[in-house]
Amino acid sequence: MTVDIRPILASDEAMMIRFHQTLSSDSVHDRYFGTLALGQRIEHDRLVHVCHPDVGDVVFVVEIVASEGVREIVAVARLSTAPGRTDGEVALIVSDLFQHRGLGGELLRRLIRAAKDAHLTQLYAHVLSGNAAMLRLCSEVGMVIPSCEIGSDVKAVLDLRADNGNESLGNVRAH
Repeated sequence: MTVDIRPILASDEAMMIRFHQTLSSDSVHDRYFGTLALGQRIEHDRLVHVCHPDVGDVVFVVEIVASEGVREIVAVARLSTAPGRTDGEVALIVSDLFQHRGLGGELLRRLIRAAKDAHLTQLYAHVLSGNAAMLRLCSEVGMVIPSCEIGSDVKAVLDLRADNGNESLGNVRAH
């Protein structure tokens, strides 16, 4: 199996549908802060927006190619910006079978690099307080995570003007 991290393509819509079918209700809850039905996540208009990012936005996917040549998206990460602003929001989700293999960290580091290349000064991520894996990733790249109440969301913030040691590519493990 080979792993490729690349920008999303307009032609990825069918693979995005299959990707969303692989997500558990826990993963959906952690990413979307509640229930978002599969039918809503794979609506054509929504996927068109995802597969055609706005100017200034960056979307990466992790694509695997099995030995049989079957291609599959197993993770998606997005950097969203607004015209005239110097900050951006990051979000990511990894298919359940591929979690805890370093993909989320690698995607987050690439989003940070893209934000620096775009001369943004700050990144933030809204994370549920119970999403320990995402909070750990945010902490590992130097994001400041305020204390919060259980069940609330946290705004983790990264000052891109500081050297946070997040330039390394890290290790990606795939099986």
